[in-house]
Amino acid sequence: AIGAAFTFAFPFLVQTEPLDRPALEADAKAYASAQGIEPVPVVVEDVSDFTKTPNAYAVGLGPTQTVVFWSTFLDGRFREGELRVVLAHEVAHHSRRHLLEGIGWYALFALPGAWLIAVATRRRGGMARPAAVPVSLLVLVVLELASTPVYNLVSRHMEQEADWVALETTRDPDSAAALFRRFTTESLSDPDPPRWAYYLFDSHPTVKQRIALAEAWRDAR
Repeated sequence: AIGAAFTFAFPFLVQTEPLDRPALEADAKAYASAQGIEPVPVVVEDVSDFTKTPNAYAVGLGPTQTVVFWSTFLDGRFREGELRVVLAHEVAHHSRRHLLEGIGWYALFALPGAWLIAVATRRRGGMARPAAVPVSLLVLVVLELASTPVYNLVSRHMEQEADWVALETTRDPDSAAALFRRFTTESLSDPDPPRWAYYLFDSHPTVKQRIALAEAWRDAR
């Protein structure tokens, strides 16, 4: 419940500015309509003081649904077609209810995890006693390490679905492939990381996989 409330309220907690790009704002409305949802506001978060890495994300539930572009995505390094792919991708997270699914998966891990922490600390008097804190932290870290690969698998599936919906919405696989290629230089990301690192740490498909998806969509048409 707390996680859902935080997701709902997060747009109010981040300092943002209006997008002020009429063409992208019109695209956002068109993409939301094409994906079967109400228009989603698009805002800009100024991060230029601490990073040059480009990023965008979907946040909020119901009436607070929002797409946030980092200012670094709009500084001229990316072409309009690439920005439209990003926009359609983030709108897809809302249209496919990925944020709500994410809360559900979090609860699926958090509830039994809380029970295991309670059981582990029982011999030390339970969580009410300071002596139980080290044990609870140890169990929490072990559970985080064990669940992260599973949660990343779920996240990669959602990201791939959003990529596919963005391709279906924009019908511009060339811009999508160009965007993913640019990620390797602008975000300093490995386009094809080792499998162990991919399965353990990556919450998105690899750049190589995302380019292959764009090319497969184009070939299928």
